[in-house]
Amino acid sequence: MDIVIVDDQPSARTMLRHIVQDIGPQLDVYDFGEPDTALAWFCQTLSAPILEALRGRYKALMGVDHQMAIFPVEPVLLEKVLYPLHQAKVAFVLGHELGCIALSGMVAEMLATLRFQISPFGSGQQALSKGRQTRLFGRDFEEMEHSRRLGLLELLGLIDLATGDEFKELSSIRNRYLHRLSHPHKEMSDDARRAYELAVGLAFKILGIGLKDRRATIAPEVLAYIRSSQPAAGGSPPSPAAPA
Repeated sequence: MDIVIVDDQPSARTMLRHIVQDIGPQLDVYDFGEPDTALAWFCQTLSAPILEALRGRYKALMGVDHQMAIFPVEPVLLEKVLYPLHQAKVAFVLGHELGCIALSGMVAEMLATLRFQISPFGSGQQALSKGRQTRLFGRDFEEMEHSRRLGLLELLGLIDLATGDEFKELSSIRNRYLHRLSHPHKEMSDDARRAYELAVGLAFKILGIGLKDRRATIAPEVLAYIRSSQPAAGGSPPSPAAPA
């Protein structure tokens, strides 16, 4: 089995190479400092037209997700946000635009629920129980239709109008392709790229990812959520942010 490592830091590549090689001799490890070099290696047995198509689709997303180079290390956030975003990108590069759109829409729904859960309404001493949410909203927040979630987030002041518009734009793209038989696919590639761009931007906003004085930063509410998800006893909790 071939394992490919892509990282622009030689020290990181060396460390990851040793970790993978320690798993077993059946793994062949290749490391590259540039994505284009790794893609060329991966596609070396493919025909030239396919290789150029993959390169072109990869380049179409370059610059869209650079802000996600740092991501909080927490199981739910990884499983529901980072990994689906990665899979959406892979789907786009391989020409599966519908998969990219569907996964981007999924990430947006996860982020909307997360925004409520990390707020004082969803966690902490004054959090609304599921029963209270049902009494006030008709359903608990996570079980609502996505459009109702977005309306509540705006009503409660948890997202601004611009962020709400981005959520709604992504939902519109997703619904057109996944729920309407009459919608044509002639603009699907552009719409898939836009869906991925919106999903990445929303993740960046909701998680509050940033850099300050060469240190990773995330929203205080997200940091509190990560800390609360760690076991109460045992060793020291892992660092809340790490390279994606």
